[in-house]
Amino acid sequence: MKQLLLLLFLMGAAPTGAAQSFNAFAESVLATPATEQQARVDSFLSAASTIPYFESDTVAVFLWAGAASSMAVTGDFNSWSANAWSMTRLGSTTLWYWTATFEADARLDYKLVRNGSSWILDPRNPLRVSGGFGPNSELAMPGYVQPPEIVPDPAVPRGALTSHTFASTVMGSSRRVQVYVPASYDAALSYPVVVYHDGGEYVSLASVPTVLDNLIASGNMEPVVAVFVDPIDREQEYWTTRSAAFVEMMVTELMPWIRANWSVADQPGSTAVTGASLGGLISTRLCFEHPEVFGLCGSFSPSWWVDDQALINAVVAQPVPGQRWYLDWGTYEGSISRITPDALGAMQAAGIEATGNAWNEGHSWGSWRAHQDEMLTYFFQPAAVGTERPGVLRGATLTIHPNPAADSATVTVSMARSGPLALTLHDALGRAVRTFPARFIGPGAQTFDLDLSGLAGGSYFLVAEVPGGRITHPLTILP
Repeated sequence: MKQLLLLLFLMGAAPTGAAQSFNAFAESVLATPATEQQARVDSFLSAASTIPYFESDTVAVFLWAGAASSMAVTGDFNSWSANAWSMTRLGSTTLWYWTATFEADARLDYKLVRNGSSWILDPRNPLRVSGGFGPNSELAMPGYVQPPEIVPDPAVPRGALTSHTFASTVMGSSRRVQVYVPASYDAALSYPVVVYHDGGEYVSLASVPTVLDNLIASGNMEPVVAVFVDPIDREQEYWTTRSAAFVEMMVTELMPWIRANWSVADQPGSTAVTGASLGGLISTRLCFEHPEVFGLCGSFSPSWWVDDQALINAVVAQPVPGQRWYLDWGTYEGSISRITPDALGAMQAAGIEATGNAWNEGHSWGSWRAHQDEMLTYFFQPAAVGTERPGVLRGATLTIHPNPAADSATVTVSMARSGPLALTLHDALGRAVRTFPARFIGPGAQTFDLDLSGLAGGSYFLVAEVPGGRITHPLTILP
């Protein structure tokens, strides 16, 4: 009966539409004798189906009911300022409120600040998002769709996740590395591999093993091996004093260790590296400095602002043929919201194969966990869905010998089925410097000589167009 009376009241008090309903309610409370105001508030709260209270698809009212000298709302939407959004106390009641407008599909983290210093979860909002500094309350506007792929499905076969201690001579330390293999894992096959920085958080906060299980079972991506690498000193390793050593460890120790113990492809077109924030920065550096290892880069909310954007500017200036990039960012991420889309446009203009998505979200694991499927299905789309991704090497391999080479080299191409083969040599800037005769070859391994005479010494990439994709292989020509 309370809900019915409240609905009838709001309909009569808000002739201009539902967007005015809370204002009309507040005005009615203020017009009520002080002794009756709290009863009206209690009825309103008992009838509210969601907190924050949505007046329309784009208007949210944050509410707090309780004893306090001051209340505020802080979150992704105001740079986590403790006093930017000071709530208003409604008359003589214990109800505090703040009204704000958002995009209909926005999803943002927030907390309430009580008495200027106590940061608390919203007790009336059951939605929570875990983060690196603990849980936050979640504002999910009516148009936001919760990611179904992060929810375990009892009917879906689960991959195996094992934990290992990886010792690095380069770093002089040991760290945890977790490795996921799909439920269908067969050591006789060769799988693409994706490496996650901040690995433990991608497992616990982003539910990536569950995402992989669901996407693989649904046929939306091919089976992969995933490697979750924990940092020891995150800022030093991903950005500052130990970043060069960390890159060396990844290339010369970790990746060989992975390939020695699990059946994964060793071509860059089948090797992805990804991370968020500083993890997106170090992923970018690995792909830029070692394209012979990492051909797929997933940068989520990347910290490209460091060093006046020097790293991403270098990526744009020196595109690597065959590399593919996935970028992901939120519109509530300050400078990241400007730098990342600008960089994406510059990358595409430079001929780099890159795509990206902007979301009405903040710098949050709630965002990063919800968009793993965008990256994974882009990089690892199975042949049965659309066009097979470049760099897929299932059914095709390429080797070059010798490498480094002088005036000539021998390339061996092995294909599972007959089809056309086209070979093109690119320099370090991505320019095609020599095209070799196209040919139609049968299944199995076949060998061809490459004429390299007249080419300057330096780093090159041989690109092979084969049925179903593209293989990129680094080649060094001696001076």
